[in-house]
Amino acid sequence: MARLFGSPTGEVVSFQETKAKQPLPVVVTVIEAGPLEQQVCLLVESLRRWGGRLAEAPVIAIKPRSGPRISSATLSVLERLNVEYRSIDRNDCFQWFAWLNKTAAVRHIAVSRPGAIVWFDADILVLNEPSELLLDPADPNAPQFAACASDKNIGTTRDDDEFAPYFRAACQTLGVDFASLPYILTEEERIPVRAYWNSGVYAFTGNSGLAELHHDFTLSLVAKGVGSHESKLYFSDQVSLGLAVHHLGLTRKNLPQNYNYAIQPRDVDVRLREANKNISILHYHGCLWPSSFDKLCRGLSFHRPDVAAWLRDRRPLLTSTMSGATRIHRKILQLYRRRQENIALRHCQFY
Repeated sequence: MARLFGSPTGEVVSFQETKAKQPLPVVVTVIEAGPLEQQVCLLVESLRRWGGRLAEAPVIAIKPRSGPRISSATLSVLERLNVEYRSIDRNDCFQWFAWLNKTAAVRHIAVSRPGAIVWFDADILVLNEPSELLLDPADPNAPQFAACASDKNIGTTRDDDEFAPYFRAACQTLGVDFASLPYILTEEERIPVRAYWNSGVYAFTGNSGLAELHHDFTLSLVAKGVGSHESKLYFSDQVSLGLAVHHLGLTRKNLPQNYNYAIQPRDVDVRLREANKNISILHYHGCLWPSSFDKLCRGLSFHRPDVAAWLRDRRPLLTSTMSGATRIHRKILQLYRRRQENIALRHCQFY
């Protein structure tokens, strides 16, 4: 018998019995030396505490490209949280484009695991059981993909709006029929956008081919320099996710806003006051830095004082905890990759 970390009643449930009913997905995230180390540890600890059934899922943290080593202290925490750590080589020519880290990591797992996979960005806290992410690959009637269309952002709502040319160019580059893209409702504005989900949290069945196509689509957009006038190449992985889901014809489940509740430093107080205790996944973006940390904790205390107290016992994100050698190595890589990015952007076409 094993206690489920996220059970609000503290009841003891047989993990073996739960797993027999439906195999748990594997949770995947990316880690690199620096602030991501602390973020991944907080992500997994929150998952183990409040994730309900998903608290027992295997978690794999992947270092996807060259860079400073993960600290021994972080590796010890990951081991305590029962996280498998892997270091891989993306093996592409665009190491400066950090968002290929995600697609490469997910593809690395999907090629060897036929079951369901859940992706979490590192800047996520799990506050309640995200049961809608528990896809069942063995059920032919179950969805093959689940994600939240959080907001419009650079999504296209009409064939003549400002972002339609970008989506048309992306579709033409990737061999996707733009006119066939389905409309889905955004959770924030409740307006229709064409096949555009937030890629910070999503689940899919590993044998669907999504991981491979998502990576290939993202790589193609970057390699061919197809970007948006608003965000350049940023969001390429998010745009290509929706296009890959549609191109494969996957059955999908649109998740509610509480599965990807986004806050930013500029609105953390208001957003968390407006929220409720039913948030399953909090996407906190830059709110863990010292300038916003206290506001984040205060906001959480409105509906989740237990989470606020837990977070206050941790510290805000700091770069000063890295060793001197790691800071120098990381800074040199950042400068080099920024220079590569600036060179690449000069040859892109933005729509």
